[in-house]
Order: sequence, then C-alpha cells, then structure tokens
Amino acid sequence: MLEPNLADINKHLYALFPPKFAAANADSKIEIAFGHPDMKDNAVYRAKIFSVFDLAGAAAFALKKNSAGFNLYCAPALRTAELKSGRAKGEHVTTSQFAWCEYDKAGDADRIDALCKKHSLWPAMIVTTGTIPDRREQLYFGVEGVPAPTDLTAMGAALKDLFGTDCVFNADRVLRLGGSINWPTKAKIERGYQAAQVVFGYQLARQGK
Repeated sequence: MLEPNLADINKHLYALFPPKFAAANADSKIEIAFGHPDMKDNAVYRAKIFSVFDLAGAAAFALKKNSAGFNLYCAPALRTAELKSGRAKGEHVTTSQFAWCEYDKAGDADRIDALCKKHSLWPAMIVTTGTIPDRREQLYFGVEGVPAPTDLTAMGAALKDLFGTDCVFNADRVLRLGGSINWPTKAKIERGYQAAQVVFGYQLARQGK
C-alpha cells in the first residue's frame, strides 16, 4: 500500500525554502494546496498558508491531507504576508529561488534530457510525479538574485519554449509535493495512470557527477 513519505516531504520543502532564504524573506508565507481526485479536474482550489519558518507544520498538514486521499501541491514561489488563507493569486507572489517546467507526454523525458545536454542547462532538482504510462517530471532550475513575479513568469515561459513543455509557468503556480502520493483522477486512470509516490531528488546523478 502506498503511503506518503514525511522525510521526502520535508526534503522538498527545505530545498525550496532553506533557512537562509527564509531569513531573507521573514514575513513571507508558503502555500500548500490540495485537491481530491474525485472532483472535476482534481479541483485544486483550496490551500493552507504557513509561515516560511513553519516547514514542519506544512509537512505535517500535507501528510495528513495526502493520507486522506487528497493530492498535495506546494508553491515554489513565496507568498506575501497579507495572504492569510486560501489559494494565492498573482498579486500574492513575492520571489523564488527557482524557475520551473513540467512535462507528462510520451517521449518527453528522453527528449528533454537530450536538450538539457545540448544546452548544458541542468535543473537543480527533479520531482518525478509518476512513470506509468510515461515518465512525468517537474524540473526546478536555480536562479540568481531576487526575481520578481514577472521575472519568474518570463523565465518559465522561456523554459516552455525551449523544451516544449506544459503551460505551467505562471508565477503563482503550485506543483506536486515530493514525498506525497499522486492519486490519479478517474479520467487519468482510464488513460493508464496509476497511483504513485511523488519522488523528490537532486539532479546530479543525471549529470554524471
């Protein structure tokens, strides 16, 4: 039986929001969003907001909701102090250490891996959201400085254009939480998807290091 992995949930959260980054953005919040596979299109319209210093609380909440059958997501970009509850909108985004992209189609994994090699452009982290019927991944690329929301969107759009990936580049996007279980919707099950552990990892192995 699949169960969420609290250690990997914590690893993903701490990679996104390490102590030094949190200290530089002390008033910011993190968004943990969730949706149930029995609802239309997974319906990820609910979220709980945590202090950037309360990663343990965010992980405990994610573990509880995921164990109850909800799919779990985390926003890679910090939220403003004014956001107290619910899903964030564009005006609630502050900054992030990463730009990101996502793919889920047949052949995407090998094609994009080849493009990474060609352009010597390697993600800092990979979150694998499933491997059946095809390997599906979310790639996080480290960025320098303090990018504004418009910068994050622009970088995400550039990654989409380069790799031919999905339209997930908006700055207020939420992405799958590593360590959680990906519970597919009925429509996805009919297309061959299976419940799977969402695996968080660093990219070094695929760079041959």
